Amino acid sequence: MEKDEISNHKKKRINLTIREMEIDDIAKVFHLGEKLFTARKVPNLYRTWDEYEVVSLFQSDPEFCLVAYSDDTIIGFALGSTISKSGTAWKYGHLLRRRKRMGGCDSPDFNVTMNRTIGQIQPKRLRRLLRRLVNIYSPSGKEEDVLYYVYGYMKKHHLPVIRQFVDDSRYNLVVVPSGIDVQLALIGHLDTVAAYDLDHYGYRETGDQITGLGTADMKSGCAAMVEAFISVWESGFTRMPVALALVVGEEEEGDGTERLVEDFYFPWAVVAEPTDLRPCLSHYGYLEIQICARGRRRHASLADRTHNPVENMLKVLMEVSRYMMDYRPEGVYNIRDLLSSHVGFAVPDWCEVWLDVHLPPHSPIGEVSLELEQIVKRIQKDNPQNNAAIRFVTVHDGYELPEKGPVVEVLQNLYKKRSLAWTPQAFSSHSDANRLWIFGMKPILLGPGQLHMAHAPEESVPYSQVQWAAEFYRDLIISMGF
Repeated sequence: MEKDEISNHKKKRINLTIREMEIDDIAKVFHLGEKLFTARKVPNLYRTWDEYEVVSLFQSDPEFCLVAYSDDTIIGFALGSTISKSGTAWKYGHLLRRRKRMGGCDSPDFNVTMNRTIGQIQPKRLRRLLRRLVNIYSPSGKEEDVLYYVYGYMKKHHLPVIRQFVDDSRYNLVVVPSGIDVQLALIGHLDTVAAYDLDHYGYRETGDQITGLGTADMKSGCAAMVEAFISVWESGFTRMPVALALVVGEEEEGDGTERLVEDFYFPWAVVAEPTDLRPCLSHYGYLEIQICARGRRRHASLADRTHNPVENMLKVLMEVSRYMMDYRPEGVYNIRDLLSSHVGFAVPDWCEVWLDVHLPPHSPIGEVSLELEQIVKRIQKDNPQNNAAIRFVTVHDGYELPEKGPVVEVLQNLYKKRSLAWTPQAFSSHSDANRLWIFGMKPILLGPGQLHMAHAPEESVPYSQVQWAAEFYRDLIISMGF
């Protein structure tokens, strides 16, 4: 070899150090593998390489995970694992080695067998948790029993859960990893509507179908989020930029979420509403309306159609219904409650109605509320004896998130890896996501169950969806760390 060749060869030598892989190396190894494992050169590994493979090997066999670095830059890695075969005392080893040549080209030498152990969802544990949650009656305002149980459950599994008190006896349960900037919160509510039948609201299982109060909305989503968080946390990965919040009061006043945002801010949120596992990047707006009419109590035999508050209320409702059908057919209009004074054989002295109006994300909700006010005023002008008064108790605008941003991109990748269609939809009900949006967060709704089953006498959810959701939330938590 000539002297110049020897000199050039020596110049290519670098100072190389090999050491055991550390937790801070995981993301670097994963991204290096993404660059090296191309579809043309190594198609099999290209299809299977993802962040979970790196994490699982590091968790299961850390002593077989090595990195090579030079000048504080990782330039190669070796990931190994061992497998015990039944019927033999031998233990087999598998190694994935990837290094970079001096000239900038990579050289493969691998035989891979990988087992995903990080954050492994435990289906039996998940099912037991869901059963317990459904069997604890927890209507809005009376969540104390379920809170006591879930708080103890999370403490048992070593989650650093805190109680954020909403009132003297009710609180939110919040887990926020310390020492890291949280970018995403998984949020669910532990309360339900009142039971349709107090003797038959509990957990029932028929094949894959789980029936019971709150199974769809949203104790299944809460159980899936808790199981996902515990599975990741117990694997030793406690510095993911993801928080967990289980709130109270969603079905009534929303006081749990309003208290949550007083102390915490999360740029993004995934809310476990029943979306049938479809992502909802947009949300309907909502009007909660109270209309009251007054009359004068008198003997029933002296009733007339002019001074009866129920009769006057029915006229208002007819006009409101006509307006919604003719001018806002895209909206959803519900007469939730119609009440009057219980006076026996007499004309009632008052009547009250509560209405729910859901409007698509970009509907002019302010214009709709003004037009409803004008309808009531016009009725009063035409009939001075009708003293109905309208009040807007809740006014929440809808919203629509663009299909971009870090969390959206992670979700898109997760759907792609599962060969699922990415078809974002609008959530057509009212939820805590409306309140989160008001306070500057970007909520995405995604959970097990179907909306039409929520609040129904036979409310139910497929258990396969609950387990899928738990696995998906786990993958989301892990992905947010890369």
